[in-house]
Parts: sequence; C-alpha cells; structure tokens
Amino acid sequence: MKQHKIHLENQYPSISGNITINHFRSGLRTKYSDIDILSPTSEISGGVFTADLRLVITLTGVSKIQFEHGVFRQDATSHPKAAFLSIAKDEQGWKHFSECTQQSEFVVFISREWLMNNGFLDNEDYISLQRLNQQHLTTFPILANQRILTLVKQLKSEGVIDLPTILEKESQLLALLSESFSQLFMMVKQNELQYIQAFTKQLENGEFNTYSLAQIAKILHTNVTTLQRDFKQVHHISIGAYLRRHKLELAYNALLQGASVTIAAEIAGYTNPDNFSTAFRKQFSVSPRRVKQERLKALAIL
Repeated sequence: MKQHKIHLENQYPSISGNITINHFRSGLRTKYSDIDILSPTSEISGGVFTADLRLVITLTGVSKIQFEHGVFRQDATSHPKAAFLSIAKDEQGWKHFSECTQQSEFVVFISREWLMNNGFLDNEDYISLQRLNQQHLTTFPILANQRILTLVKQLKSEGVIDLPTILEKESQLLALLSESFSQLFMMVKQNELQYIQAFTKQLENGEFNTYSLAQIAKILHTNVTTLQRDFKQVHHISIGAYLRRHKLELAYNALLQGASVTIAAEIAGYTNPDNFSTAFRKQFSVSPRRVKQERLKALAIL
C-alpha cells in the first residue's frame, strides 16, 4: 500500500485541511479528505475526472462536483450519506465548497480493470453492475449504516504502515465494498422487478400487441437481450411463452363465458382451430370443446 498526503493550505488560500490517498495492491484506491472552508468558494480543484465507479461517503458537510454535463451533490449536514457515482467516460469537473464550513469525505475508486480482474465477469450481478457503470454521471444512493461508518473509521485511521496493517486495511476495504455492493445489487434487483412488473401489466393489457421486441425494448430504454433476461429472472419463462400462456388463459375464460371455440381461438391469436386445440390441450390438459361441453352441462343442472 502506497500513501500520499496533500496539505491543502499550501495550495488553496480559501480552504485548509488534508487529503490522504492510499493505493492498494489490488488496484483499488481510496481518498480521505478532512477540510475546513475558510471562505466559501464555488470552484476549486478542477480537472478531468477519469472514467470509473466511485463509492462516495460524505461524513460531514456537502460533497459537490460540477461536471460539464451534470452535477453530483450529496448533503450530509444532518447525517452521513453514501452513494455510488458512475463516471462512464472522462469528464471535466470542479469541486465546490460553497455550501458548508467543514467537509469530511471518504471515496473509493473502483476501476473497470479491478472489476474484471476480480471475478465479477463470472458473476450474474456483473451484468447489472456493467449497465449501471455505463450510465454516465448517474448516482445510486445506499444507506450509510453503522457497519459502513465503522469500516470507514478504521480505514481512515492512521498509524504505522507495516505488513499486518496493510493486510488489515485491505480486508477492511473489501468488507466495505461487500456491504456497499450488497445494498446496490438489492436496489438494482428491486428496480428490475418493478419495471418488469409494469411491463407485464402492459403486455397483458395488449399495449404491445403490434410492437416487436426490439421496439418494446427501445420504449423501455433497454435492449432485447437484457429485457428477455430480466423478464425470465422474474417469471422463469420467456416473454413469448408468457404471452402465449396468458392468451390461452383469456381464451379459457372466454369459453367459460359462453364464447365459441372459434372465437376463443381468435382471442388466443390462432387462425387455425386445430393448432389452437393442440396448444390449449397442452396448457390445460383438456380440449376447448370439453371445456365448452362441461359449461353446458353445468348450465343444464342449474
């Protein structure tokens, strides 16, 4: 682990404090800043923010970065806040210190190379993480719980940098990422579930009857492969199979309401009655005519 310290009062007259940057053997990098703002300033510490995924934990004050194409702001004046910040491409930006008199912030820089070299490619969550990492200047808030705050406190503590300390710090950093990623992936899965549930209702209501999968995916701001994968994760069946089953269920209900087999076939989307009967029997283990006959028998008894 290599450590680098920056004394801000030597560079900026309006702020004082220290920044400690640690480079870990695994390729991860952390930055802890503890800053006093002597006079509010809007733009300072400008430069190019390189493409990566960042875990930003604001302990006190306000973290604010004004980018050319967006802004990141995290307010911890009442309690600590944490969020992942995705920077998909290099972006010019400036740190702002105009909203507080003190700021304490801990940042973990997570490169794509680190994600690729540490087994994330073999994990089903990597696809979701990759999609998030491609959303330029997007923020994904997580809860700065007690475990996260305890690990940050341990990581920012100073002392002798010997081998046991290095190993301990690396272990603490991985534990911090484990807790943070667990929250992130849970949030992603909840969001995916919500959008698939909304899509399923639209599908059942017939809103997409005249659309291709490619057109549907575009409307939902995704692609066909991702849409099919997310749908199958929720329903354990393909979109096409789900829609065929749903239409057959509508046809079954229509038969119970007195519709003819021909009408029921049309509801299910079949022009050939024989093909409809085959699919119906495969789904319900009974023929449509038998359903029709059973309904008539029930009516006769009444």
